[in-house]
Amino acid sequence: CTLPLFPDPETYRQDLLWFARRFLEMAGPSPDRERIRREYWAKALDIYDHIPMSADERAEMSAERFAGILA
Repeated sequence: CTLPLFPDPETYRQDLLWFARRFLEMAGPSPDRERIRREYWAKALDIYDHIPMSADERAEMSAERFAGILA
């Protein structure tokens, strides 16, 4: 298993662009927050789809909070 702790510059650039685009969407008049939440989950938290969830709900709260930025 390799962890992307130090991504190459292009991967890092693409990640920054992804977040910039989501913030731009959330600042718009009617953002699709549920889609943004799902995309954020897939981008940053999808490991929780592959491991058993515990009573710790921080990952789900993180996705909800991200999608709620600028609400």
